[in-house]
Amino acid sequence: MKIVKTRKPKTAPKLKQPYISPDGIRVLLTDSQKEFTDAALQAKDSSVLIQRTMEIYETNLSSARVIARQNFSKPNIMEYLGDRGYKALDVLNEAMTDKKASWTDRIKAADSLADRQFGKAMQRQEVHTTGVTLTIDLTSSLSGEQG
Repeated sequence: MKIVKTRKPKTAPKLKQPYISPDGIRVLLTDSQKEFTDAALQAKDSSVLIQRTMEIYETNLSSARVIARQNFSKPNIMEYLGDRGYKALDVLNEAMTDKKASWTDRIKAADSLADRQFGKAMQRQEVHTTGVTLTIDLTSSLSGEQG
């Protein structure tokens, strides 16, 4: 019987572990998310946080900006940060106004800021089946409104 070697994945799966937030709330985070949240709490400005994000995720500057923006949109990270999550707005604002950032990143940051300020735009989805059209309003179900 021949033994076949299997290739191991390059990175281990990212498992979430319980951490206690500064506000005393138990939140599930990956190790890199925990490092990111600690850096977000300690950073004096967004440029320091972006540099730290580059180190944590071992990536370049443009990817670090995207990762920071994405992390600030994750509910578990925002729950961990609590009121301190408003630093996310500073990062999004910096990404939106950064002349060196790509237009795609700037537009995404502006969209995220608009969603936070004015709420998400109504999202509709149409499903066509045997001559019947069903329209589902995803906005009210996401915000918990009854209508």
